[in-house]
Amino acid sequence: MTERKRPTEGVWLSEAETSRGRVPHARFIELVSRRDVTVHTIQNTTNAFGEFLFVTLSRRRQVSVHPLTFYGLGFHEARERWITDTWDFFESCQDRREFGVVPKAEALQHIREEEHYVASQSQPIKPTDTARLYAFLADLTDEDAALAELEDLGWPLLGLDEPK
Repeated sequence: MTERKRPTEGVWLSEAETSRGRVPHARFIELVSRRDVTVHTIQNTTNAFGEFLFVTLSRRRQVSVHPLTFYGLGFHEARERWITDTWDFFESCQDRREFGVVPKAEALQHIREEEHYVASQSQPIKPTDTARLYAFLADLTDEDAALAELEDLGWPLLGLDEPK
């Protein structure tokens, strides 16, 4: 049995981007714009951290891997801040043949519209103690681990309000 390559190997994403699970916004736009990248889905939806724009991409030359789903341009509830400058990503559990194809021009237009919307909404917010603690833990570990740790410890026991 041949070992399946990770979608982040090679020039697709750098080792640093892969280890962080995050790319800067400019790099994300570069990836979407690449000729060998296909946009499969683009939609505003939610996850455990807030509401974001989710974009699923794959690289045409890598036929044996699953697409990557990036999310950004939204409000991160636990951090209590707008995410405008980075995109987190994860490997999609679906095969890319299960997705459609979104034309690049349409995808880039949707991203530009979301950039304008988020820019119009993103006023500086003074984070609460809860948000600062969460951000500290998430920066030390990762987003999922920080959320799990604070849930395990119990928000009220820490004198904190659970994020909405």
